[in-house]
Amino acid sequence: MSKRPKHKINKQLKPLMVRVDTLTEDPNNERDHSAKNYEAIAGSLDEFGQQTPIAVTAKGVVVKGNGTLVAVREILKWTHIARVVIDITDPVAVRAYGITDNRTGELATWKLQPLQASLLSVRDGGFDLGKLGWDDHDLQPILAATWTKPELSNEPLVDYETIKLTTEQFAIVKGAACKDNDQPIELALVEFIRRHTSDSCGEPEAGAP
Repeated sequence: MSKRPKHKINKQLKPLMVRVDTLTEDPNNERDHSAKNYEAIAGSLDEFGQQTPIAVTAKGVVVKGNGTLVAVREILKWTHIARVVIDITDPVAVRAYGITDNRTGELATWKLQPLQASLLSVRDGGFDLGKLGWDDHDLQPILAATWTKPELSNEPLVDYETIKLTTEQFAIVKGAACKDNDQPIELALVEFIRRHTSDSCGEPEAGAP
């Protein structure tokens, strides 16, 4: 007598269901899954069920969903999983498809303000945010952030004058800016002005700093 199938698969995916032990992971999978990653995948499947199929070759080698296969087999102990057989037969194209599928997901970034609003809504609805794959120290800065428009200053824009420095002049200014230089930058600039200007400032009076 066979064991009762164990899974949590969307009923619309059941025609795609096969035994877990008929599939194998890609031995050349380019992605490295940590234990935390597997736990997050398993937590999502346990909470929401399998809503999208994994993709495999005609020989049952996973192209998309290696982490999912491991999570259902090793953590959830499912007997079945939903899969689609890709219609790509060229080995090079199969490899390229797997890489592309992983890479395109990495190119997206979070929009933090809408993310915060969604997280707060989910939390206030009674859902455990710990099941979303984030640790508390990752979530707290997002949840605590405030979003305000920057205040525009009414101060007029300063019209700065660009000057060109000789090598010697640049060395004086650079030396004053270095952390290991004991000369205050104000004194260095005074020295710079005294050496390299010919305006009406004149020479400093006796006893002047």
